[in-house]
Amino acid sequence: MTTLLRPTEPPPATAPTSTRRLSSGLVFLRQFFRQPAVLGSPFPSNPRVSRALIDQLDLEGASAVAELGPGSGVVTRLIRRRLAPGAAFFAVERNERLARTLQREMPGVPILHDDAGNVGAIMRARGIAALDCVVSSLPWLLFGPELQGRLLREAAGALRPGGGFSMVTYRNPAMASVRAFRGRMEGVFGRVWLERVVWSAFPPASIYYATR
Repeated sequence: MTTLLRPTEPPPATAPTSTRRLSSGLVFLRQFFRQPAVLGSPFPSNPRVSRALIDQLDLEGASAVAELGPGSGVVTRLIRRRLAPGAAFFAVERNERLARTLQREMPGVPILHDDAGNVGAIMRARGIAALDCVVSSLPWLLFGPELQGRLLREAAGALRPGGGFSMVTYRNPAMASVRAFRGRMEGVFGRVWLERVVWSAFPPASIYYATR
């Protein structure tokens, strides 16, 4: 069931942004050790990885955008800066502690404690007919084939024709598991491509894009 989490108390008005981000980063690290299969990595997104995830998306012209697996909120903040006033946005985070932390740090931004497989239901509840972009930091390669397929179909089905999808994986594109996952992406999207490899990330991050 979708829950729009609200902070029990607002963050101090004088707290610098860097302090708030450190808080979410520490929460992310602690939650990784508790649920490694859910978060996939102990580290928040590298700044270059975060930018690469959204650089090829027309966020400035989008009317509705969703983020799957915001984690520590690094990508969330970049998305919000690029969206036009009035654009609809929501982020879906399965880890309740992370969702609550992000909602406290970003009051007014819909951070939903929910499952990425419920994107369609979330859209209907919020009166959104279709999304222009879906940005994902989910640990796709840790999911089984059936779950991968279900979540990919949900994401593709949420997009308008021509809408864009982006995701990241920290495994070599030549690995059999990565090639199999790409095949599943190609089964639900019209076009799929490896946009770039961010070598400065550890391990190197492969950024994939797709369009419906």
